Amino acid sequence: IFGQNNEQCTEAQQAQYVGQVIDQLRSRPWVARIYIYCLGTWGTGFEQSFGMFNQNGSERLSAVAFRNRV
Repeated sequence: IFGQNNEQCTEAQQAQYVGQVIDQLRSRPWVARIYIYCLGTWGTGFEQSFGMFNQNGSERLSAVAFRNRV
């Protein structure tokens, strides 16, 4: 079920998920590097909640969570 404005998760939830994933990956010695696949948002629907940066280039909370953990 999609949230308000057809988003899959809120911006705060996305930041929390990104932080949790990075914390988990850093605890595994066999993980040497972490790459982010989707930096920017796109589209008009729930695609707008995918990226770490808004279409105008401003940071989303997930970009801050990533930067604070790497």
